Amino acid sequence: SLIGVTGRTLDAHSELRYITIAVDPEKAMLYGLDNIDKTRKIYVTEGPIDSLFLPNCLAMSSSNNFDGLKTFIDDPSKFIIVMDNEPKNKDICRIVEKAVDLGYSVCIWPNHIEQKDINEMVLSGLSPENIKLIIDNNTYSGLQAKATLMQWKKC
Repeated sequence: SLIGVTGRTLDAHSELRYITIAVDPEKAMLYGLDNIDKTRKIYVTEGPIDSLFLPNCLAMSSSNNFDGLKTFIDDPSKFIIVMDNEPKNKDICRIVEKAVDLGYSVCIWPNHIEQKDINEMVLSGLSPENIKLIIDNNTYSGLQAKATLMQWKKC
């Protein structure tokens, strides 16, 4: 059933990139719920386009939709949060830190990755399988996540 609609501009110069409208504000605004296997690890990206490149992946309707994830499955250990690769973005840094504090595992992108998100990585020639491997090899939780985040962030 329809729970909301998200639109994205294709204009690279637009300040407003996404707009999301909830049909039922009581339901979790998560993209891709119909394709999720709850028995496997679930990847969670910021945007729907990025989520299309990973297996068993959801997208948050906003980059801070942890309440929606909790409504879907109340077990942070089931998820890997994969935010955009923006170490200078204060909002992204805060959200990754919040995810760690809430008990989620997070991907902290290695320094050799220059692209800002998964879609750009694919456009630059990385295969989705290689991107998944990079994510899996750079996923952290707890104190290790906090230490790695301190080295990654530049905000």
